[in-house]
Amino acid sequence: MLSTDFDAIVIGAGFAGATAARDLAQGGYSVLLLEARDRLGGRVYYGTFAETGLPVDFGGTWVSSTLNHFVGREIERYGVGYDESPPIQTYGSLFGGHRFESSVPIHPEELQSFERTALHVLTAASRFDPTLPIETQNYRDLDIPWSEFLAQADPEPATRDLFDSWVLLEGGCPTSEISALAGIWTIVQHGNSLINFVLAADKKIGGGPLALLDPMVGHPGIDVRLETPVVRVHQEADAVTVATAENQLITARGVVVAVPVNCWDDIEFAPALNEDKRRGCALRPGTTGVKAFALVENAPPYFAGMSAGPIHRVSTEAEYEGASLVAFFTRTDLLDVNDRDAVQRALEVMMPGCTVIKCEGHDWTTDPYSDGSYATIPVGIVQHLAGMRAPEQRLAFATADIARGKTFWIDGAIESGSAAAAILQRVLERSALISQ
Repeated sequence: MLSTDFDAIVIGAGFAGATAARDLAQGGYSVLLLEARDRLGGRVYYGTFAETGLPVDFGGTWVSSTLNHFVGREIERYGVGYDESPPIQTYGSLFGGHRFESSVPIHPEELQSFERTALHVLTAASRFDPTLPIETQNYRDLDIPWSEFLAQADPEPATRDLFDSWVLLEGGCPTSEISALAGIWTIVQHGNSLINFVLAADKKIGGGPLALLDPMVGHPGIDVRLETPVVRVHQEADAVTVATAENQLITARGVVVAVPVNCWDDIEFAPALNEDKRRGCALRPGTTGVKAFALVENAPPYFAGMSAGPIHRVSTEAEYEGASLVAFFTRTDLLDVNDRDAVQRALEVMMPGCTVIKCEGHDWTTDPYSDGSYATIPVGIVQHLAGMRAPEQRLAFATADIARGKTFWIDGAIESGSAAAAILQRVLERSALISQ
């Protein structure tokens, strides 16, 4: 057998890469985990807010204790439990020019419109089996812009804004660019339920995401190297050579590529990746969606609200020295989340009379190691998903962007990481048998 530096190299230490590295190490393989950033987590980013010491997740936060089975598996494995956001007491959603200060933001004059639109969406979702990959099912007539799909139900203005706000929150880009499959598949993965779609992500990982990531990458057999970007992956018949930005060459019997799809074309692959991967990468599934935080005075107590924009959702996360720390979702093409005046104008529409003291968020679109935030399903990408997931000789691929289940969720990242590790383990086992 050819001598290599490691059995496996995993590129990227987000949840997908950490899971793949842990699973391979558990299988008895020596693993090198390379991460370009100076921290673990990838697009899951746990930090503190604006010099207050308040812990916040600038990327990746809420999970479902009932529907996120892969997250649940890891929480049980490491015994970290769940944390919860404070219960909501006040509401202020804006749809169709109306303000709704209740937990059910449906305009009384649009009940039939809501019913008609909900039936339209749920009927489309009922066509899918959540246990099968979406690309193996009858999806093509639904691979159209969400805006076009929703127009088929002829919703009234407030109803349209309500359904758009859900998809804008999940999709992170204009509804003319999001495939209807993005919203539909999310509903499928939430038990074909609009209620679950909104309410199921009710908890956080106990102690923050590092409570899972640290023990994952701390498994014996894993060598972790931060601040080590990879620029080239060269496959030969029985080994793979990985080149770092510092021109260090490292060899392994196999590699898991666990970086976002938008970053695949930042790495030189030899031989080149297959056509599905190249075309899927060109469709740019990483979005401009962003979650940010603001410390706000005169906010309604324990508030939650939604709208079609520029802020798609806002909710109270904590109280601090007489002010409220709120999390809000928007898009970086709509709002600079680090501009206090701009955030003040946007939040004041949701919470009249409030005053923004500080605000902070991470612009994932300018982050070179993500080149976009959480992924969505753009029109046309589903036909490439099988090829995007497919291994290539000694390479396997892991990212929530191509998960079979909950795309763009932590759950999808863990699922994808385990799948990639299993694929690479079969490659390594087969090559070991051949070399004997």
